[in-house]
Amino acid sequence: MQSRDFIEQLMLKLGGVALIPST
Repeated sequence: MQSRDFIEQLMLKLGGVALIPST
């Protein structure tokens, strides 16, 4: 189990959400 991949995916998801604000 590699948590690095998980963290990277989370960061990417969070970054995408932050970049695209859905108001």
